[in-house]
Amino acid sequence: MTNPTEILHLASQYLAAANLSFVTPKEDDSHSNLGWGAEGKRLFTYDLSEDGLRLVLNLNYYSLDFVHPTEGEVASYPLSGARHLDVVNWVVRECAFMKLKGDYNYHFHYELPYTAISDDFVFPSIETEVLEQLAIDRSIADRLFTNLGSELEAFSLPRIWPHHFDTGSLATFNNGSIGYGMAIPDSMVDDYYFYVAGYKGHDSIDTLALKPLKHGEWRSGSWNGAVIRNSENEKIVKEFLEEVTAIFKSQIEES
Repeated sequence: MTNPTEILHLASQYLAAANLSFVTPKEDDSHSNLGWGAEGKRLFTYDLSEDGLRLVLNLNYYSLDFVHPTEGEVASYPLSGARHLDVVNWVVRECAFMKLKGDYNYHFHYELPYTAISDDFVFPSIETEVLEQLAIDRSIADRLFTNLGSELEAFSLPRIWPHHFDTGSLATFNNGSIGYGMAIPDSMVDDYYFYVAGYKGHDSIDTLALKPLKHGEWRSGSWNGAVIRNSENEKIVKEFLEEVTAIFKSQIEES
């Protein structure tokens, strides 16, 4: 496996496992998701201890870091050339050394869309320019969703979900909701892409009869919503998000 997106998806599972091991569970599984820090170009867990210790996937240095809010980086493990079993053992040792409450377990209740990695799996190197672009993509998504959320009444701040590795947010209304995300390439779009899906009550809003979009396109069938490729510039994606939001809001508010 050499695809940089897939490699980082796998690396993010060390963080998801930390959340699942040390963070209080929630019914919607949101305790497993990850934050994004644009300034440090890194994914991070929730607080794993009362004093705010977090496990971080650092795209600046392609490393796993334990970071303390006042002490900064307290431990680091480079991923290039690292063996999976050695990484797990390192995280286990560091969690014990830092006296976290409980044990670190690399175990999940979901399956990734890749063959499970073995103990001997070795993380390949990733070019700095590629990591930089992947960080830019995450930062743009985080910024667009956060800014959009400031204009809506009830909006969850964007988080990265470790199962699908998408950056996602949700706006809720009295009669429905709108889900937003930036997804990695999959069977629907062969590139990073933004998506929006509307729901009236718990039912997906049918997009077949909706007017064509200025940017992006509607999709219908097993999944109903709108998509636009990540390769579009930020201004166009912003207009796409605003247009689709307005259309779905009007559908939700109809009696």
